[in-house]
Amino acid sequence: MVEKGRATGVVTADGSRYGATKAVVSSIHIHHLLDIVGEANLGPDYVAGIARWKPSVTMFAAHYALSEPPRFKTEAGSMASVTMGGLESLASLARMLAAFRAGRLDLDDPVILALTPTVIDPSRAPAGKHTFKLIGFLPYELAEGPQHWDVVKDEVADRLFESVAALTANLSPAIVLGRAISSPLDLERRNPANWRGSCHGGASTPDQSGWFRPVEGWSNYRTPVSGLYQTGACTHPGGSVSGLPGRNCASVLLADLGSSLVREEAAGSASR
Repeated sequence: MVEKGRATGVVTADGSRYGATKAVVSSIHIHHLLDIVGEANLGPDYVAGIARWKPSVTMFAAHYALSEPPRFKTEAGSMASVTMGGLESLASLARMLAAFRAGRLDLDDPVILALTPTVIDPSRAPAGKHTFKLIGFLPYELAEGPQHWDVVKDEVADRLFESVAALTANLSPAIVLGRAISSPLDLERRNPANWRGSCHGGASTPDQSGWFRPVEGWSNYRTPVSGLYQTGACTHPGGSVSGLPGRNCASVLLADLGSSLVREEAAGSASR
């Protein structure tokens, strides 16, 4: 809700209205902010900045329940690993990026990331069992269109699984108890913040970092709408689990309200 150029609250999808006496803080993906707030309220420069926004490298994720952890081949013998990255060569990376930009699925020599968190945290699965996540860096925008993911995702998961299995001593369908696949399109469907299948808000390229994140001239967590603040992965320093966008936004917001993080933290400690 914007009244006389100032954010005064929010209206939810079910029509409920929540008023704000001091400020509204948004963590919505910057790409969706325009539809929520309205172009007229954000102004042409901010709208143009949103139009230029680019996603980061998108992900394909296959989750498995296993009866035993994968044991990866090493010079010292096979071993379980919490995290394994597979990159055959710099040429493999170059081919992956070229295919990514062209909307092609290059699965002959994929760049992969495999995670088995139950190796160090067995509480994440029933006793003796394991969770396994296999990630490929594949394009959202397929040449046939994003909807083509619904046709090919099972085959893609099979190909990636075969590539990783070749690096292990035991990974095979025989130890798979169950599987759930999330294509880049599925990731976006499940959570609009995963715009274009990207889980870090947007590319951390020079033109989308620092002064330019999320929009040039608006890197201070404020927006053209008075009382509306933007935080989350689309703001500096970007996505991943740091908490820094929220802390930075809180610092700016409190300063605008005549307070500070130090003062509020001290008040909170005193009340406790």
